[in-house]
Amino acid sequence: WHAQNEHMHTTPDWKIHFSVRPRDVPRAWDIVAAAFMGSMCEIGMKAITTPEADWPARQHGREVTVYVFKYDRRYGEGPMAGLAPEHEEHVFHLGGEFEAGYGPFFWFQFVRLVEQRLAAAGIESN
Repeated sequence: WHAQNEHMHTTPDWKIHFSVRPRDVPRAWDIVAAAFMGSMCEIGMKAITTPEADWPARQHGREVTVYVFKYDRRYGEGPMAGLAPEHEEHVFHLGGEFEAGYGPFFWFQFVRLVEQRLAAAGIESN
């Protein structure tokens, strides 16, 4: 997210949205997070916390989001690369190697797994 902000959101911003009823977000979060961690995903996730009555219609279908890192050459080594102490540069390094293990088939399988688990739990799409 920081790299995106550094470039005014003009670099690739890949994400997967899971549509769930707002009342089911806590259970859906647990299911998606378990799949995220079990699949050894990286980067991040978020979920809505807005009460259902206040959730804007234009946001329906975006209740749980998984972020997918796609490297862009404009990131260089990342916006925080120079902030790490000597010999710990790897802590803030951001390079293309971080997307290497996560190709289209990986994400297809991930989405399929999550959708199966959400359905098995009786969680409905919004």
